[in-house]
Amino acid sequence: MPSELCKDQTILPIVNIVQKILLLIQIIVPILLITWGTISFIKLVKNPEEKNSTKKIINQFLAAAIVFFIPMTINVVMNMLGSNTNFSSCWQSATNYKVPKNSFMDVNNNDRKNIISNAEDYDTGNGANGECIKKGHTTNILFVGNSKTYVHNIPEKVKAIAKSNGYDINVVSVIEGGNTLQQLYTKYQSKMTNASYDCLILQEQTDVYQSNYNEYRTGAKNIITIVRNRNPNIGVYIRALWITSSAGTNSRQNSYQSTEKIAIETNSKVIYDGKAFDQSRAMYPNINLFDDNIHQSEKGAYLSAATIYKTISNSSLESTTYTASLSKEEADKLLKIAESIQ
Repeated sequence: MPSELCKDQTILPIVNIVQKILLLIQIIVPILLITWGTISFIKLVKNPEEKNSTKKIINQFLAAAIVFFIPMTINVVMNMLGSNTNFSSCWQSATNYKVPKNSFMDVNNNDRKNIISNAEDYDTGNGANGECIKKGHTTNILFVGNSKTYVHNIPEKVKAIAKSNGYDINVVSVIEGGNTLQQLYTKYQSKMTNASYDCLILQEQTDVYQSNYNEYRTGAKNIITIVRNRNPNIGVYIRALWITSSAGTNSRQNSYQSTEKIAIETNSKVIYDGKAFDQSRAMYPNINLFDDNIHQSEKGAYLSAATIYKTISNSSLESTTYTASLSKEEADKLLKIAESIQ
C-alpha cells in the first residue's frame, strides 16, 4: 500500500522541494567554505605567524566535507529503507516527481491543483444516437479524476489520437489532485452538469482503488447518476488503473475486479489501462511508464490515452499518426499493446 504521506499531489511536491534544497546546500555551502578556507590559507602564507589560521583552515575544510556528505547520507539511508517506512517510501517517490506541465486552471481561481475546464461551450451533446464516439459530429467527453488523469495531459492525448483517426472531439476536465470521486462529486456537481456530453470517463484515487471499495462505488455511482440525469444516453467508462508501479498482482487484480463490479452495477464499461501497463511492462521493460511510484510518465500517459481511445471508439489504432514526444518505434509498440487489451 502506498505511503499515506504521498497521496497523489499532496506531499510529494513538498518532499521534492526539500530534496532540491538539500542538493543546493550540498553544492553551494562546500564551495563557500572551500573559498573561505582558501582565503585563510593565502593569509597564512603571507603571515605564517598566525597560529590559529591553520586550525581555522582545517575546520573549514572539515565543515565543507560534512555538509557535502549529509544529503548523500540521507539518500543512502532512504534507499536502504526502501518502502519499509512511510517516509522512506515517500522520499523515493518524490525523487522522480515532476510538476505537471499542464496549463489547466480552475475557472474560479488560480490554484494549479484544481483543474476544471469551463464547459460552457458544450451545450449540445450527441448521446441520443446511442454511441459514445462517432465520426461525422463533434463528440464531447467529460473526464473526472485527479493527477492520474492530468499528469502529462491524458485527455489531450486522447483527443490527438482520435483526431489522427478521423474523429472530432472536445475534452472537458473536472479534476483535482489527490481527490477521490466522492470528493469531486461533493465539490463540483454543478461543473459536471452544466453542459451535455457524449462520454463520461471516471478515474478513482490511488488508495481508494485498492482498499476502499464502498467509497469507490459510492463516488462513481453519485457522479454517474447526476451526469446521466442531464445526458440519458451518455456512454460511461471507468478506468481500471495500475495502482502504483510497485503494486503486487493481487492488489492490481482486486482493483480491476472492483471496477468491473461497479461497471456492471452502473451499466458502464471498463477501460483497462492498468492491464495495458501490466502487459507493456512484461513485454517492453525498457519503456518506462512511470514518473514516480504513482504517476504516469509521458509514455505511460500515451499508453493510457491509446487504451481509452480504443475502448470508447472500438476501432483500430493502426492509422494513428500522433506519437506525442515518443519515438515512432516506442509509440508503435504501445499502440499494439492498447490494441490488444480487452
